Amino acid sequence: MRGTTDIGIRGVAISLLLIAATACSTPGDGDGEGGGGGTGGTRDVGFVVVDEVEDGALSTVDVSGGGGFIQFDADIPEAFFSAPWADLVGTCEVTTTTLTDPFQGLPIPDVGLTYLEAGATVDVTSSGAPYLELDRFESTIGGDTIIAYTAGDAIAGPLAADLAVDVPGDEFPAVVNAALPEVAAFALTAPADPGAAGSVDIDTTFSWSGGSGDANTIVTIDLTSSDFSTFVTCYAADTGSFALPDATKTELGGAFTGSVGQAGRESTRVETVGDARLLLSVSRSQSFAAPIFVPPSSAVQR
Repeated sequence: MRGTTDIGIRGVAISLLLIAATACSTPGDGDGEGGGGGTGGTRDVGFVVVDEVEDGALSTVDVSGGGGFIQFDADIPEAFFSAPWADLVGTCEVTTTTLTDPFQGLPIPDVGLTYLEAGATVDVTSSGAPYLELDRFESTIGGDTIIAYTAGDAIAGPLAADLAVDVPGDEFPAVVNAALPEVAAFALTAPADPGAAGSVDIDTTFSWSGGSGDANTIVTIDLTSSDFSTFVTCYAADTGSFALPDATKTELGGAFTGSVGQAGRESTRVETVGDARLLLSVSRSQSFAAPIFVPPSSAVQR
């Protein structure tokens, strides 16, 4: 089953990390059956992400989850699993799109991968009790088969404690009671009104509560320009504050203004399962995007 790089679930940051690590590696002498071939790297990688999102506009706190299991054509260096966020921390990605071509500027890496079966349902437990069920979902896009594991509906938060993952196993090996990391609740404290148009410019300093200083934990900040043509995703060390790096300021230009769409804290730990690796992540974030409202005059007349 040859797949695309879009798994259709949350955990995009982890997917991009894996793709980048694979693209930077040198193909080895592997036999295509996983285990990293002759370079000592890893090709079979799974990930499970549990997300808590506090939506200020809707006054809700929802918890959801998703996962995927992939075999890459090239080895992922073992150094990546020791410090998954190392190459991203302190950087921002800028994407510019247009209404006529919404995919303009989006990176579409050419990375060979295959989606792996991992069983019918991946279970997330809390203190040993059932918490989230991530059901197998299969789709075909452009002739490519994509296998993902996702919760059908979000459940009410806040996030429960003592979370672990059980993977029944198939092409990807079984995993029992793999602990998810504990992540403190996240609150952005500056700018004062993050979702307001024009609340952010290139000199804005972002601040948040409870910086952990943990190298396996990052803070992601998603920005949208005031004209909705430019999108910025920043990856910050969890120190409590962050300012745009000079390279990003130059790319955006001094006239840039925008707002925060979402910001949150994410922590990842790596479980070794034979020759495979399982990335286990928990994200706790706030959404500041205003709900989309369609005026009555714009409604379709029947």
